[in-house]
Amino acid sequence: MARYDTTDLCDKIRKIEAIPSSSNTFTDADLTELLNMELQSYVVPVIQKVREEYFVIVENQVLVGNAITIPPAAIGLRLRDIAIWDESGQALTFIPMLSPEELNNGNMFGYTLRNEQVIFSMVPAGVTLAISYFKRPNDLTVNDYCVVAAKLGGNQVTVTGMPSTWVGTESVDIIGKTVPFIGKSVEVTATITNATTITLPADVYAQVVVGDFIAATGYSPVPQYIPVEAHTLLIQSAALRCLQSLGDRDGWKVSSQKLGRMEADLISLITPRVVSQYKKIVNSRTIKQFV
Repeated sequence: MARYDTTDLCDKIRKIEAIPSSSNTFTDADLTELLNMELQSYVVPVIQKVREEYFVIVENQVLVGNAITIPPAAIGLRLRDIAIWDESGQALTFIPMLSPEELNNGNMFGYTLRNEQVIFSMVPAGVTLAISYFKRPNDLTVNDYCVVAAKLGGNQVTVTGMPSTWVGTESVDIIGKTVPFIGKSVEVTATITNATTITLPADVYAQVVVGDFIAATGYSPVPQYIPVEAHTLLIQSAALRCLQSLGDRDGWKVSSQKLGRMEADLISLITPRVVSQYKKIVNSRTIKQFV
């Protein structure tokens, strides 16, 4: 099985720039920091600008009062949309966005943004909102995680690679084992039973499968929510940072030109995501109803 973890990414950076693994010039911690800088400031914006619904997740939240806070994990504190579930939880009504002036009018249905707040007008408290936003990938880590090896029952899992600093209870994220490594649960309170066993809440335990990652909250051993084809762009951009740090102008220039071509190739590869589909405009009056 192919490896996509942070250690593998660091190894590939060293191969690109011919950095010996025994060299102290760039430790795994150094390279991971560069990977995180490039992931958040470069790779994620490149993928987002194609507007092909990457990073989108939906969270349900009950409205208390007339305002909610935009989830801190939302990229750029941006929302995709907000809707209301009906009482059956089967149908959605999308809420229109208003200008601040329209909101102050007081008799229009919708919402507006104010810093990190979403302010609603004529939306009753107590309804369940479906909040859709673009989720920021967790920061990469080389050591603050473990891998589920088996499920023991009783909400307990055995793991490999338990961090030695994990004792008592820890706040963790559960990350799926397959690309694109979606977060299954976040900010889970896990109980460290012993050096190889973790007890999870029952609802979280039910979602876990062998091979999933358990990482400290906010971290991941693998790049989340991006296609595998974007990993090479991430590696190349982090390697470019290394060359810049080393003062290798010639190497930096060559790698920079290659990075530009790789970015263009990636955008071409991931746009559009549904190749055979095209947009249609249908006259609703011509649609026959079949009972």
